[in-house]
Amino acid sequence: MNQTLSKNIIRQFTAQIVGVITGLGSSIITSRILGPDGRGNFAILINSASFLSLILGFSFGSAVVHIVSANKAPVRNLVNTILLGILILVIVCFFVLLIFLSFDSFNFLFPSSQSLSFNLIAFLMLFSTMMCSILFNSIISGKKLFFQQQVNYFWIAGISLVLYLLFYYLNNNSQISFKSFIYFYLIINTLPLIGIYYIYVKYARPTFNFKLLDKIQFKYLANFSFLAYLANILQFLSYRMDFWFVKYYFGNNDLGIYSLAVNLAQMLWLLPQAVASVFLSYSSSEQPEVLINQTNVLSRINFFIMLVATIILTSSIGFIIPLLYGKQFTNAVFLFRVLLIGIVPFSITTILASYFAGRGMQKVNLQCSLIGFVICLMFDLILIPKYGPKGAAYATILSYTISTSYIIFIYLKHSKSNLIELLMVRKEDILFLQKKLKL
Repeated sequence: MNQTLSKNIIRQFTAQIVGVITGLGSSIITSRILGPDGRGNFAILINSASFLSLILGFSFGSAVVHIVSANKAPVRNLVNTILLGILILVIVCFFVLLIFLSFDSFNFLFPSSQSLSFNLIAFLMLFSTMMCSILFNSIISGKKLFFQQQVNYFWIAGISLVLYLLFYYLNNNSQISFKSFIYFYLIINTLPLIGIYYIYVKYARPTFNFKLLDKIQFKYLANFSFLAYLANILQFLSYRMDFWFVKYYFGNNDLGIYSLAVNLAQMLWLLPQAVASVFLSYSSSEQPEVLINQTNVLSRINFFIMLVATIILTSSIGFIIPLLYGKQFTNAVFLFRVLLIGIVPFSITTILASYFAGRGMQKVNLQCSLIGFVICLMFDLILIPKYGPKGAAYATILSYTISTSYIIFIYLKHSKSNLIELLMVRKEDILFLQKKLKL
């Protein structure tokens, strides 16, 4: 495997582990402060804000990585165009929220019993920071400045956790309102943007001018983003629309418990996400044979680590959740174990999606996402009204398993590989992993 690629993946994986540790710490503090009901409201806020960013953001992130890494357009023109687009989208977001917030029938999409002004401030701040963070992170990734990105990640993760602990300590003897916690969260949420913007200014900012992308360059950006946009929307709905269904049918308390199980289970995606975030920058330029070999190696190592982690967590999660989050979240234990059945195979999809994106085969990712969405929606509607969070978990694993089976089938057909090459870890893979972890 390409030595630079493997080094960047290992470092990115290490950074993701630090992110999981700090994320776990902030998750514990959030749950302790808000309880199941408040956590349900928090999950709805983040879920709806993320979906709004996805709908209005047009999934330009992967396109920016590809364009910058392949040098398809001047970076300055690209940044100017997207920043102008973000400004327009913030205005659009404001009016979209005004429309939806004025209808009681859409209350399940927003935190309960919060004022119009609060929801507007929270959503606009989350939307703005998400959009700008995607832009500058994508440029840094496209420039392959992974080391600087990872150092920044370490610093921001550490500072965020310290601030969470300090906030919890200072308010330990008093009741913290949901609104106060969200304002604190909004402040914390700006730190990663500040950090990545500093990296951009220091290492990647081009000479300033007022030029935008020309018609051909913009068309290339739009065409690349469009299929990724559709795929990302469907994929997001596949693993997040059940939040809205659970709240609608069973309320914030059950959603708080279910969202905890989902968030903890999805932390296992740190390895495939680390691989995908780096791999996409290389997959556009590698020779097909080399790329297939790299994909197979990364998939085998990922699947092996995921299986080991699953075995450990399945036996220990019954002790971990009540200890760290409190007995009121005990019901999340069963949900977590069920979700692992789908989380493990779906991790392969993340890696294969980067392969297809790099080869310009976004249609495969779109088809995979569409299959997952249809399966999830169908079983959400059947199972959640009757079984609640358990039904949501069952629907999720069906969606993940079937969509993963599809993308594996297409990949094996396209790459002329076999299932053993993709999933069965080899001795040389273990030796390779040991060697890299010693670096």
